Amino acid sequence: MHRVYLDHAASTPLEPEIHAVLDRLGRHACGNPSSLHWHGREARRLVEDAREEVARLLGVEPAEVIFTSGATEANNLALAGWRSEEGDPPRRIALSTIEHASVFECLEASGRSSSFVPVDAAGRIRMDRLEEILAEGVDLVAIIAASNEVGTIQDVERAAALCDRAGVHLHLDAVQLVARGRLDLGKLVGVGTASISGHKLGGPPGCGALFVRRGVHLAPILRGGGQERGLRAGTENLSGIVGLGEASRLAASLMEERLATLRRLERVFLAALAEALPAAHLQGAPREESLPGLLSIRFPGIKAERFLLALDLEGVSVSMGSACASGASRPSRVLEALGIPLVENLETLRISLGWHQDADEIALAVDRMKKVALRLARA
Repeated sequence: MHRVYLDHAASTPLEPEIHAVLDRLGRHACGNPSSLHWHGREARRLVEDAREEVARLLGVEPAEVIFTSGATEANNLALAGWRSEEGDPPRRIALSTIEHASVFECLEASGRSSSFVPVDAAGRIRMDRLEEILAEGVDLVAIIAASNEVGTIQDVERAAALCDRAGVHLHLDAVQLVARGRLDLGKLVGVGTASISGHKLGGPPGCGALFVRRGVHLAPILRGGGQERGLRAGTENLSGIVGLGEASRLAASLMEERLATLRRLERVFLAALAEALPAAHLQGAPREESLPGLLSIRFPGIKAERFLLALDLEGVSVSMGSACASGASRPSRVLEALGIPLVENLETLRISLGWHQDADEIALAVDRMKKVALRLARA
């Protein structure tokens, strides 16, 4: 059976070029980047080369890039580590209602006061409420640049401008936007920190990065060494960093080609789906305001968990807008924030296409989805 992977927003296949780079690295590199001998210096050179590629992708200076184990650690470092110029942690933090769990749970665990910025029915952050919250007084704002669940792209330029005018630090979870769009952090002066993840770019899992603008003060959350400007203790993940650097280089050079492919495949998928299962419908913002190839779709009358498992048996891998815990479906917190009723929430799948796929594979997936949906509807 030919399996079709439609969960690229969760993780992307490793790019062939990165396989080759990591193979060469595994055969020749063995040094610790903190060591002073030749092998250590060679490892350090590889780390700094990768840092330059990540910085180029983000439009920032290499010295503003801190390597982490992934975006979850990067989000935690940005939020738990933030300090004022006087060295004080934030007293009050504002975040959108559609943030990733690593942002929500980090702030919950901190015990600090939080204000929530609502979104509209399309998943757009309410900038009028953000402006009001800034006027009330906050120390830190966290916004997901593009939703990992419904794909809505936020107006990060306006959010950054509002925060800059208020003199407030803005943290962006930029994981999905950097993987499926362009982001020039150098021009967004209101953004103090931003997180990215290697395996959403076609790189290896276990490595990410945090942009930290010059002048932003952070305290480390991992201690035991002076690595990464003293902000991230521990020996650097050399293979992960090299892979992230190569993934960033490829993304910077191939992004327009990838986006064109994703938009074309999205049109093919939606046209085929409309013919095969006309009751299915998109949720979130209009496509021109959403990440290409990242789709939140409700299938009326079919529980998402049941649909996902049946599709898996037919060789199609998708994700849910709701998560499973202890054998019971939980409604998606993001879809709740959009005002989507519980029944519809639990009938929603996330489908995310990849830039290496083709129209024939997409058509095969839709054929299998129709087959499964009709069988489940009869049952």
